Amino acid sequence: MDMSSFSFPGNPFSGSTGPQNPMRPKRPGPLAMTVIALVILGAIMVSMSGFYADLLWFRSVDFVSVWSTVLTTKISLFVFFGFITSLFITSNIYLAFKSRPIYVPLSIEADNLERYRGQLEP
Repeated sequence: MDMSSFSFPGNPFSGSTGPQNPMRPKRPGPLAMTVIALVILGAIMVSMSGFYADLLWFRSVDFVSVWSTVLTTKISLFVFFGFITSLFITSNIYLAFKSRPIYVPLSIEADNLERYRGQLEP
């Protein structure tokens, strides 16, 4: 069997010195994806353990109503300020869209030509 018949990437005998598609972004491998998933899962577990520990503590001192009030307040504040922030961002996007130029010149020459066109139009 001839070694030059293999065409997998990185084969020194294939005659190809570079990647087949240099514009394609490199995707993370399975090991990297597993590590990322484990880090995210660990962060969720740590935050949920604090949540559960608080619930157990408030149950032990018979103040579950205080815990539920604190939780409801935190959720309400998150939703309220999230809505305010989304209104602010949406209004900025709307204003940016309305004040954008109708025609964006691609080069300096096109920009100069657009100035002359603007002077000639009624």
